[in-house]
Amino acid sequence: MKAFFGITLLLAASPPSLGAASNEEHQPTHPLLSGSVCRVRDSLDFLSPTERAKVTLQKRVDTAKEEFQVGPTCHITNGDETNVPDFIGQFHKSLPHDEFGTVSKTSYQKLLDCVFSADVNVCDQVPSGASARGAKMINPLGGTAHQVDGADSDNVFITTPDGVLSEELAAQMVEVYWMALTRDIPFSEFATNSLVRAAAENLERLPAFKGLNIPKSAGGKIDPMQDLFRTDWPGVTVGPVVSQLLLSDFAIDNIIVPPKQVTLVKEMDYMTTFQDWLDVQNGASKVKTEFVDEDKPLFIRNGRDLAALAFTDRLYTEAFRAALVMFRQGILSSAEGPYSASERQVGFATFGEPHILTSLAASSSSTRHAWYAKWQVHRVLRPEAYGGLVHNTLTGRLHTSLPKTILQNTELLNRVKTHNAKCNGDGKGGHGDGTYLLPMAVAEGSPVHPAYPSGHAINLGAYITTLKAFLGFELGQRCYLGDLVVSNDEGTKRIEYVPRKGETCIDQNGREVQGLTYEGELNKVASNVIIGRSHIGVHYRMDGVYGALMGETSAVRRLQQELPNLSEARDTKGSIPPASYKFRLYSGTVLELLAKDIFKLDGRTCKGLYTGDDFCDEHHEGGHNLEHLVKKGGDFSFHTEL
Repeated sequence: MKAFFGITLLLAASPPSLGAASNEEHQPTHPLLSGSVCRVRDSLDFLSPTERAKVTLQKRVDTAKEEFQVGPTCHITNGDETNVPDFIGQFHKSLPHDEFGTVSKTSYQKLLDCVFSADVNVCDQVPSGASARGAKMINPLGGTAHQVDGADSDNVFITTPDGVLSEELAAQMVEVYWMALTRDIPFSEFATNSLVRAAAENLERLPAFKGLNIPKSAGGKIDPMQDLFRTDWPGVTVGPVVSQLLLSDFAIDNIIVPPKQVTLVKEMDYMTTFQDWLDVQNGASKVKTEFVDEDKPLFIRNGRDLAALAFTDRLYTEAFRAALVMFRQGILSSAEGPYSASERQVGFATFGEPHILTSLAASSSSTRHAWYAKWQVHRVLRPEAYGGLVHNTLTGRLHTSLPKTILQNTELLNRVKTHNAKCNGDGKGGHGDGTYLLPMAVAEGSPVHPAYPSGHAINLGAYITTLKAFLGFELGQRCYLGDLVVSNDEGTKRIEYVPRKGETCIDQNGREVQGLTYEGELNKVASNVIIGRSHIGVHYRMDGVYGALMGETSAVRRLQQELPNLSEARDTKGSIPPASYKFRLYSGTVLELLAKDIFKLDGRTCKGLYTGDDFCDEHHEGGHNLEHLVKKGGDFSFHTEL
């Protein structure tokens, strides 16, 4: 292998001319007296600043071409906007509504003008349902931004959402209702609590409650303790509901922080009277969410606490906390990619803490994929609006064709009516009017943007994917090094959790022992936040699980595009192998990111950029070399669901 020796030159600070011939003779220069000098930015291959800039430009152009060659991503709506009367399946919160909560058609058309205009001034003309200072739409043009790294805002696939009149969405709405009714029951009591068992049995009986990463035991049963309100991602149904990474102390700037939060007031639900509900739909509500006293924070122990976490976070914070915990425990610091095999080097700017945290933060751009799908494509109604349809249908105010599986689910709806009557009482034990509205954990209900997909889900899906990629598959199976704990039922202290039979991990000596894996606890972080949004009442299950897959694809694509530009990824002679990523996706499929535009899905070698674990343009060894594949480019991606 050719040897390179570092050289450093001081050159006059003038920009290189990219139009100059590559074989031009570079004249020696001298430092300016002002000290305005530039340093050769890369001595590798003895590149001058001009040549380095040309190479960098070409790499950026190549990356853009590769992304372009993925081809357009088809986004197919469920047709509700055209086929269902009065836009009842669409999002129109903060617009004017009539006394039944039906949106003004002219106002909804103004909303469509906004989202298809990419013009902030057009969007400012969308009417408000409030007389003054009403709730504002949240960034309807956010998804129209062009992204210059990773996939563009519109170019990550997400499946078509279930329609408002479908059995599938009705089943998901039933789950959200049950989450609302069980918010205050500690997770430790899920095995024995009669209301929780009723929820599990009721959901079991819904034929359309399937797919969507719903965990079920033998015979299609939903185990209240291990399956209910979880996802079936690797490790999520193992051990306690709440991730150890959200129950462990984390250190920031050497400040040790116990993860106790100012949570929501117990048994305090909102939007249970029709007028309160209508005010929120018009963006005119002035009711404020109530929290416990700041001097009485609690550990997460029930659905309301998960709701508080997912309501007060800043999207990045749970994943950042998880990274800080793993850095403190040393497990993430030891995940140095190619440097784990080095005797003389460690990672830092690449494959070190700055690289990991920068990549984690960069995954936030996945938000724009969600916002494009939310506003420019699907515009799906929120669960609180679906609850309004249920109430108006059952009370005879509106005629809808909602499925009988929800309208005639008396086991659920009788409980909802009783619960809301209690919420609407005089505070002295007397009950008020019973409604079939969805009891919300926060006063303002959902944010003022459409339901599908969940922004939290796409972000956490991307963040956790990034952390798993840097951690790697093998370390992901290692035993969690911190004390295993759960919160007590009061949320005041952590108590020991003893792993059960079958809950195993790999210890530092390579032995299989009882415990919980890092992979599983990372997946739980994403699952906890996603399901926490449903505990608030602002998302259906599809918003979360499909949003997480969208975020996963976004993160993988970014890592895949960056990898060939890292020196550590070069295939050179020696004992240190080229840098790569290997980890398990949410589906359980093992993904390996290898050389330029080459990846493996459960051992199958695929070429091109990653678009989802259901598509592999197979690369056959010996057919073409890597250089040919890069020149040929990627093929259009067709997904099995289209």
